[in-house]
Amino acid sequence: MTVNASESVELIGSYTEPNPNGTSSSGLFSTTFAAGKAGDTIINTKRLRTQDGAQVSAGSTGMLQNNSKQVIPATGNGGNLTVNASESVELTGTSTTGTPSSLFTSTQGYGDAGKLTIITGQLIVRNGSTVTVSSQARKDLIYPENARNLLGKAGELNISARSILLDNQGKITSETDTGQGGNITLQVQDLLLLRRNSQISTNAGKVQAIGDGGNITINAPSGFIVAKPQENSDITANAFTGSGGRVQINATSIFGIAPRSREDLARQLETNDPTKLDPQNLLTSDITAISQTNPTLNGLVNINTPDVDVNRGLINLPVEPEEPRLAQGCDAGVARNQSEFIITGRGGIPPNPREVLRSNVVQVDWVSLEGDANYLSGTSSRKTQRQRSQVNAQKFQNVNKKSWNEIVEAQGWVMDSNGDVILVAQAPTTTPQGSWLNSTSCK
Repeated sequence: MTVNASESVELIGSYTEPNPNGTSSSGLFSTTFAAGKAGDTIINTKRLRTQDGAQVSAGSTGMLQNNSKQVIPATGNGGNLTVNASESVELTGTSTTGTPSSLFTSTQGYGDAGKLTIITGQLIVRNGSTVTVSSQARKDLIYPENARNLLGKAGELNISARSILLDNQGKITSETDTGQGGNITLQVQDLLLLRRNSQISTNAGKVQAIGDGGNITINAPSGFIVAKPQENSDITANAFTGSGGRVQINATSIFGIAPRSREDLARQLETNDPTKLDPQNLLTSDITAISQTNPTLNGLVNINTPDVDVNRGLINLPVEPEEPRLAQGCDAGVARNQSEFIITGRGGIPPNPREVLRSNVVQVDWVSLEGDANYLSGTSSRKTQRQRSQVNAQKFQNVNKKSWNEIVEAQGWVMDSNGDVILVAQAPTTTPQGSWLNSTSCK
């Protein structure tokens, strides 16, 4: 079965049948009841959402005998389930009777469960929903003698996502009642976040039976694994009587969740009772791979984080680093000996820092600053300024008298010996001079 949806696939709700069959979920299902293999299910879309007990599954189950609760387990293998959702996969909530919203492959018979693969941008599993591959007998049915111990293998669960959020009892599991637990592989680009009693588990022997724990591999070489320490979110690969599995984690860093040995559990729980050696009985967030019954069969937890020297490339600063400061000065000449910023160009600025902007500075020649002593002191003699203006006025009195009789547009101004301002037809070519106005000091 293949579902292609350009935007989204939404599966919502369930209903309760008026007969012993109980609750039926909305969903997509591919199941074998006998010897044949169940078909594969493929979903291609941008967004997949299951809510309020809706399910997508591929499984191997069995057939009821004569409308009774006695079941003949199927021998055929379950199908594979593949979800390609470019943006997101979200599972949330349960039905009114507690059936979780879920994606799963399973076997309830002698055949093996299929593989579950999810490729998406963001995976969200929250509020009791699950992503699982399992080998578990139905508790409401009667199986042939010893059949429960002969169920098939749980499938493989592979998830590739930019980020994964498990929240409020959200679960990713590959568990078995008997036999070996399945394997879980998570490829995470940015973040794996576990909140509020969420789980990643490959436990085996859930009914206190034989079976080895599966393996969990989490690859987040550029990402982070984060849990809140006191919210009881766990990563486990435990077995009841068999060997514990293996947990392999590669990440930039891990926060709020830590490995815990069987001895740690026994000490924290104050018991060696195998039925109680479960990290779910602690409030802390833990990573375990133990055999609850046999301490010699404990599994392995291996966490690799890069050896990053956070101080590499940093410069040793003095105890009290000094900030570099720009020279401050309000008078144009006060700060001359501290710092300089000089721009040369063809006009638009006064000839020197103490000069007011004049009309004759639109185009200027190269200039040099005069009167260094005066500038350094921040003052200039008004008498000297007036003498310079008188020289300019005398020059313009010698201009051809004829030009004075012509009415032309004024091009500049000069000051005569009496201090009067005279508009002139020809702009003077002057040696840059200081303004007779004293600059304002902000001291």
